[in-house]
Amino acid sequence: MHLIPNAEPGDSMNNQVLKPILEVNDLHIEFHAQNQIYQAVRGVSFQIQKGETVALVGESGCGKSALAQSIMKLIPMPPGKVTQGQILFQGEDLLSVSDKTLQNIRGKDISMIFQDSMASLNPTMRIGSQIKEIINRHQNLSSDVVHKKIIDLLNSVGIPMPERRMQQYPHEFSGGMRQRVSIAIAMACHPQLLIADEPTTALDVTIQAQILDLMRTMQKKMGMSILLITHDLGVVAGMCDRVMVMYAGKIIEEGTVDQIYSNPEHPYTHALLKSVPRLDSAKLDELDSIKGSPPDLSAPPLGCPFFARCPYAMEMCRNNMPSFFKSELDHYSACWLLDPRAKKEKQLFDQDKLAFKGKLSQ
Repeated sequence: MHLIPNAEPGDSMNNQVLKPILEVNDLHIEFHAQNQIYQAVRGVSFQIQKGETVALVGESGCGKSALAQSIMKLIPMPPGKVTQGQILFQGEDLLSVSDKTLQNIRGKDISMIFQDSMASLNPTMRIGSQIKEIINRHQNLSSDVVHKKIIDLLNSVGIPMPERRMQQYPHEFSGGMRQRVSIAIAMACHPQLLIADEPTTALDVTIQAQILDLMRTMQKKMGMSILLITHDLGVVAGMCDRVMVMYAGKIIEEGTVDQIYSNPEHPYTHALLKSVPRLDSAKLDELDSIKGSPPDLSAPPLGCPFFARCPYAMEMCRNNMPSFFKSELDHYSACWLLDPRAKKEKQLFDQDKLAFKGKLSQ
């Protein structure tokens, strides 16, 4: 949920009275490299409620991973730096707490699954020892209880023969099995928030579906919230409640899954959906692509960051970044097409969306 400049107080998500488990306010992150400053995250605000699954989508380099890593304060400093904003977990600003407090939160209250399981697992330690390490750090349990808990965790994530497998090393597991181990480690202390940063990108589609289904199962079992970071809108549909679309360091559209898929209000979101391959399309159908390149974030544009690639761009888009416009309940888009002055351009955009829907229904 964004802090929407032109929305009425209480418009957002019917849960103004509910206290979010995670609240990010006006977050700015930059990286220093080769005598330049890259503004990776530029004023991002959102909330995640208890038990909710929220997707953060966008193409590579848009700032998704930097945003995810900043929540657990994992951005290397230098070259990275959080220059402004708040990250409130259960009301406590994670950017202000001590390292000791943060160590108590990591792995216990907030866990993270990374894209590359081989890089996130210690290649010199047995799988059982890695799970044991996280349990012992946060829970005071006897050796027998810890051993049983490791077996139960490996069973719960679908790893066969856990007694034998816990004695093996990461290189003895397949990519899908390593990712299951990563999930077991993340779930070991029953976290309240799971951050999954591209957790299925390196896996084939069959294993990808299994991992997503496993995450859903574990979420229902533990009642945790999930922030799913991905560039693939195809993995979001059956997994998430809400979607936040990120481009060039900014969130440019947010809504429920149904709203984003059925009625995208930002041309970039629409372009992303058009670029998703369809299994039922003819072999000769040309895959839609987004022409051009994202802006250079060492010198970000003053106006809409999608201006140079947008087929509906207007002069007002060049130097003026729009506020969020509300198109329907819980659906917001930072696009001048929703301004009443842009009726002609909005009609063209709506015609393109209708044509795309017609193509999908064929």
